[in-house]
Amino acid sequence: MSEFKDFAVSGEYVEGLPAAERWFELIEEPYYKTEEFDKEKNEEQLVFPVKLSNGTIGKYYPNKTSARKVATLTKTTDMAQWKGKKFYWGNIMKQQAFGKLQTVIYITDFYPAMEKVK
Repeated sequence: MSEFKDFAVSGEYVEGLPAAERWFELIEEPYYKTEEFDKEKNEEQLVFPVKLSNGTIGKYYPNKTSARKVATLTKTTDMAQWKGKKFYWGNIMKQQAFGKLQTVIYITDFYPAMEKVK
């Protein structure tokens, strides 16, 4: 079996999972990559290398709200300390993003919900 390379986790994909399976583990330290969207500006994008509940490996590009939630839950902005933690997407909604209606996912808690910061 060949695995799809560079799988980007989308809101639509997560929405299709049963609610109990809408979690992931950060398998590597998150990092920033720079994307050139036009010739005049570059944007940094946060990347979470993840393993989903069903074993799928991919990259999740969290919105700022979800990234802030991870920092709040872990009580640190040191992304190296986020590696190995599991988080749950507890809020899924349709929103206007980049000029079209999209399914947007938000991290709401650790997985399982009562996991303590170590």
